[in-house]
Amino acid sequence: MSFTAEFPMPENKLTPEQHQWAQKVYRHLQWKFPLVEGDPHEDDELEEIPLDDVELNTSSLSNTEDAVEKPVSELEARKKAHDAELSSLYKRLKRIRKSIEVAGKRSKVFTEEDETQDLFEAAKALGEEQIALATEVSGQKDQDGFHDLGAIKGHLDKADHYLKTMQAAYQKGQGTAVEELEDLKKTAARYQQRVEEFHKERAPLTNWSVDLSAVDSAYSAALDNFTEMNRAISGYVVSEVNRTLDVAKEKLAQLKEATDSAKRYADASGTELLLKVSIAERTIKDLSEQSITLDDTPDQLGAFNKAHDEAVVEAKKANDAVLGKRGRDCEAALTKADKSISHMQQILLLARTAAAESEFAPSDDVDETFLQQLADDVSTQEKIVDELNGQRDLVKNHGINYPSFEAAYQSAQTAILGAQAALLARNGFSAQASIHDVRDAAEDMKDYIAEAESALEVLAEQIRDLRRALEPLADKRKDFEKYAQADEKFGGKQLGRFDAVCAEVSALIDYAEVCMQGQRVEEADQPLATPAMV
Repeated sequence: MSFTAEFPMPENKLTPEQHQWAQKVYRHLQWKFPLVEGDPHEDDELEEIPLDDVELNTSSLSNTEDAVEKPVSELEARKKAHDAELSSLYKRLKRIRKSIEVAGKRSKVFTEEDETQDLFEAAKALGEEQIALATEVSGQKDQDGFHDLGAIKGHLDKADHYLKTMQAAYQKGQGTAVEELEDLKKTAARYQQRVEEFHKERAPLTNWSVDLSAVDSAYSAALDNFTEMNRAISGYVVSEVNRTLDVAKEKLAQLKEATDSAKRYADASGTELLLKVSIAERTIKDLSEQSITLDDTPDQLGAFNKAHDEAVVEAKKANDAVLGKRGRDCEAALTKADKSISHMQQILLLARTAAAESEFAPSDDVDETFLQQLADDVSTQEKIVDELNGQRDLVKNHGINYPSFEAAYQSAQTAILGAQAALLARNGFSAQASIHDVRDAAEDMKDYIAEAESALEVLAEQIRDLRRALEPLADKRKDFEKYAQADEKFGGKQLGRFDAVCAEVSALIDYAEVCMQGQRVEEADQPLATPAMV
């Protein structure tokens, strides 16, 4: 049995026009045309048959659709490849633009004599120009929606070349800068060493009641300048290093002046304290010689001797402290010694008053009533001064008038001792003048206290205002809760940030309130001035 007999060829049901049209399609696609029974010979000349003149039956429609869809698929593939390359070029454009921008900021590395900077600046300008051209071309399309990728790539290649030129010029300029920085770094190290040497002199000055704010400010400014200098050195910016070295010289001179001034003040304070110690020792000795008037009053004599012994001990401590360059310790001991001296004077004044009231008291034409009135005034003023001194922490925490407050207190104490000494010498007019000085010093202390109290009240009002401003935020939180429910990721994040800020603000207010209750005005101001509160 023959092959055709067992497997007969399929019958050709196409019209001649359809058959020839199918042959053309297959030949165009370079496919082998299947032979079926009744086909014209494959080598027969194909007639030019328009597609519209051919009626296709249902069986031939699928072949026609495949032929039409093929050019569309090729266009889409081309478009896809075009978009992928364009995206890559966009990324490259962005990267090169950023690199040129960053590299351009390094021009400070060049010294004034370095001609490489001209090459650097020229390459920068040309690179920026190519980036601009690439950006311009990337915004243009042809009628089919395609960009000129070749032109974009060409501009980017040139921009990349100019970027490499900038980098090469920078490296050369950096090498020149490294050489010049060697000597500059040595000078910078010497300045830093001198600054630290001066700063070491600060520690002994803390033993004295010296205002070191100028020293601290000068030292801080010097350190800030060194930070800029080290940044310039790390960036090989010679011109900036030279500038900061000039500033370092100025800051060093300012630190030296501030330190020397503080040392002079400490020396003067030491001389003054040494004189005060000598006066206290002499006063104790003079009062001790008057204790004979208390022989007939054992109780007063015992109290006098006790105060005397305490004064001697404190005066000894004060003397040791001033000789040991411990001014603050000396002042503290002198304050205690003055209190004991004042007590000794008061005991003697009481004994003198009692004697004056007896009929056996000698007459020296002094108005005893006037002296007694002055003695009472001194006692009253001393109590007032002691009460005002009890609020020194308020003034100290205010952080503004404390040195002046302390000076007023010391003046008051000195005037009290002077008034009582004048009364013991039965010099009423001198005592009266000293009492007047006590009153003036006490008024100054009151003013400083009132200013601190006023600042405390302002602080309290600020805290109340902040708490009132914080209350409406509870309603705002409801809005954030809605956002969080609608968008768990983004809204939840915003809600968390809102809660964190509210918690921070609330904590700062609480801390400020605690400081206010402790009368720490200056400390309470700090949390209220933080960015979260602003």
